[in-house]
Amino acid sequence: MLSSDAAGLPVGLLRRCADRAVVSALTTVESGRTGAMMSKLCRTVFFIYVGLAAAALLLIPISALRLFGAEPSPLAGIFAVLLAQPWLSLASEAGGESIIGNLGIVTACLALNAMILWLVCRFGL
Repeated sequence: MLSSDAAGLPVGLLRRCADRAVVSALTTVESGRTGAMMSKLCRTVFFIYVGLAAAALLLIPISALRLFGAEPSPLAGIFAVLLAQPWLSLASEAGGESIIGNLGIVTACLALNAMILWLVCRFGL
């Protein structure tokens, strides 16, 4: 004799229906709207980061060359330094005293962070 629940339905049938519902829900999460929303959110974060990094890099020569009436400030590069973390902490001694070398290192660190964000968005790493 088949076992049944309080409503008189066979337990095996209930388990199969529950299993199908779980598989259906997981499939929807992986390939449906939730995945598309996360992808759009990830792309938005990526483009915001790239825009902020470009603006932070542009602040350095704008301040140094006094463009647009800006006063020279030793803190002009702080935004680029913050956005380039944690890699800039590891590579800070490589540039020495060279302004161009240090600007190149900051740019490389910003590009590395952007690449990591792009890989996470693209492959979900």
